[in-house]
Amino acid sequence: MSDPSQKKPILAKAELTSSSLSYAFELQTLAAQAGFDWPDISGVVDKINEELSEVIAEINIQNNEVQIIADPGDVLFFDSMLWHKGGENTSSNPRRSINQQYTKPFIKQQISYPDLLKDKVDRNSSLGQTLGMWAVPPKSLKEFRVDSPEKRTYKADQG
Repeated sequence: MSDPSQKKPILAKAELTSSSLSYAFELQTLAAQAGFDWPDISGVVDKINEELSEVIAEINIQNNEVQIIADPGDVLFFDSMLWHKGGENTSSNPRRSINQQYTKPFIKQQISYPDLLKDKVDRNSSLGQTLGMWAVPPKSLKEFRVDSPEKRTYKADQG
């Protein structure tokens, strides 16, 4: 498999020839193969409007963004459906965070904090509960069918 970063742009495949008309024709053929060919001008106008709306949206985001500066140990709560991003870490220190979301019990976490932190956090503590260590679904029928509740990978009354 070839490295995607080494892939030539589609229009770069056109051969520079002695004829400008031949070169233009080859560019048009390559653009059409990539899906940039329309039977009339309305497709071109639609594509220009699509690209322009993306530029306008980016300008609006930049004009309305609010930077939040937090001290070490600060906690930030926000609706994760809010458009957001992390800024560049300009310090020489690592920036660590835990991105925790509270949701309905049937929607499971994306990263298994119980597996990641099993040697660092007491599974039975309230922190263990907050990190989802009380709601780990069994990975097999053997894990599900245990002889005592203490051996379960999940605890009762979690949702």
